Amino acid sequence: MNKNGPLTNQNKIQTFEKFNSNSVLKNSHKLLFLGVLALVFIINLIQASQTNLLYDEAYYWYFAKDLDWGYFDHPPMVAAWIAIGQIFFEKALGIRLLAAFSYIGTIFLIWEMIDHPEKRKYLKLFFLIVFGLAMFNIYGFFMVPDTPLIFFAALFLYAYKNFIKDENWFATLLMGFSMAGLMYSKYHGLLLIVFIVLSNLKLIWNKKFIVAALFGLILFVPHFYWLYEHDFVSVRYHLFERNRRGYRFENNVNYLVDQIAVAGLLSPFVYWSVVKYKWKDTFQKGLKFVFFGFLLFFLISSFQKKTQAQWVILNIFPLIVFCFLYAIENIKFRKWVMILGSVSLLLLTYLRIALVYPSVSPISHEVHWTKNWIMDLQKKSGNLPAVFYDSYKNAALYSYHTGLDAYSVNSLYSRENQYGLDDSEEKVQGKKVVIVNSDTTDNPPVVLQVKKKKNLYGRINPHFESFRKAKITLSQKSIDGNLKDQTVDILIFNPYNRNISLVINDLRVVFLNKRLRVLSEYKLDFSAQSPTHFEIPPGNSIKVKGVFTFPEFSKEKPDFLTISLAEKGLPIGFQGINLPIVY
Repeated sequence: MNKNGPLTNQNKIQTFEKFNSNSVLKNSHKLLFLGVLALVFIINLIQASQTNLLYDEAYYWYFAKDLDWGYFDHPPMVAAWIAIGQIFFEKALGIRLLAAFSYIGTIFLIWEMIDHPEKRKYLKLFFLIVFGLAMFNIYGFFMVPDTPLIFFAALFLYAYKNFIKDENWFATLLMGFSMAGLMYSKYHGLLLIVFIVLSNLKLIWNKKFIVAALFGLILFVPHFYWLYEHDFVSVRYHLFERNRRGYRFENNVNYLVDQIAVAGLLSPFVYWSVVKYKWKDTFQKGLKFVFFGFLLFFLISSFQKKTQAQWVILNIFPLIVFCFLYAIENIKFRKWVMILGSVSLLLLTYLRIALVYPSVSPISHEVHWTKNWIMDLQKKSGNLPAVFYDSYKNAALYSYHTGLDAYSVNSLYSRENQYGLDDSEEKVQGKKVVIVNSDTTDNPPVVLQVKKKKNLYGRINPHFESFRKAKITLSQKSIDGNLKDQTVDILIFNPYNRNISLVINDLRVVFLNKRLRVLSEYKLDFSAQSPTHFEIPPGNSIKVKGVFTFPEFSKEKPDFLTISLAEKGLPIGFQGINLPIVY
């Protein structure tokens, strides 16, 4: 008894010392982890305030000026985040404020997703992987739709991981909330949910998961209603109108290059780790499905249209998690990841400095020169509102830097956007404006050097008018492509609260291919009964008969015909409905 007594006490002391040592180690790593996040947060705030806006960021800032439940190009989350940031700060810092917060929040959630008893010993390895991934870095200080998308993806995966362990109501509701956040950020956030469900089909019959999904759908109802009110314009654009160019081999090549752009120098190692690491639980299985699901889905998309690197940005989660876990268990692999991660971090740091200081940049980037030509235009035009041809990005950036109204005249030679959906056209009606495009035929031009070997040209218009929201319909549902001479009944509707004045030469018959690219446009002839000049009162329509000769197309036959307006000398607009041509 006495013999064993001291031994037992000694064991207790050793156990206490070991526990105390582990507790101190745990706390020191926690402090280091939070300290690094705090430092990165401060650096990103400085970067956000000192880097000029991207064209895209200006466009989303333009969204945020008029908050709504949806926009032409995207759901409203990016606009909401910008609006929240601008409550606290003006200009670039306010626009990007939540990017800095969401970035460190995402890193914290990724860390919490990783289950490994030794992970605290490899904190440096974790940070080198995270900060060494090329594309992930930019979402700490740029505000684009992918910025909230990444955060809500991290929140969803974190909630799902906890849901697997313990199907409590907090994890259930957090999953539903993050599902809605994903969809409010970008529509393809739905893919993340789908791939997770495919990896764990039992979720389909899980009552609490169904509750989570229903909760997310309820939160998403306002956007559904917005889509309904706006004729599902965003869905139609993304599914049927965007990048309709058909198959091009270069799109496949670009897609593969994009995968390298996502990870940068670490590419061979992070992708190798995803393939080699064997999942050990349901959550890791889900990450595998996410990785290969996104990879395959957008590979297939690349056969139909040009893809973009950020479309697969949610693959950063399996890339980081599996690379970290595989590196912990493989010394040689870990050594190479540490080396390349360090080099990548140094290179990315240099590139971030180069975004702020053009003199040290190896390339000319849009953040370096956009402000210059815009301020030049403001000065040369005499502080006038600006109207741009087919450039919603230029219009948004001009408004941002000058505080003046700007409008993008959208034509069939480009694409529709938010400027065709909101009331920005009304803000420049009847005003003296500067009209800007890339055509030198307008004299005398205001010459603007946007960048080397690329100019824009402007002209002063003392009284601007446009009727981009007018609607044109035809009585028939299709066009017979075998008839040489054709007559069509044209109905022109005026949706404005003022009269619109048109002449016959304002109307065009436009032929489009299956990708909705303009093949040719012609002025319409009219029957003797039709007036040559007419005014349409507010909320009224006028019917005219148009006559045209179906032209010869030697290379490519058109697939669609539309009647468009080129009012007041503007390019052909989206006023008409595309009718199929039947041969």
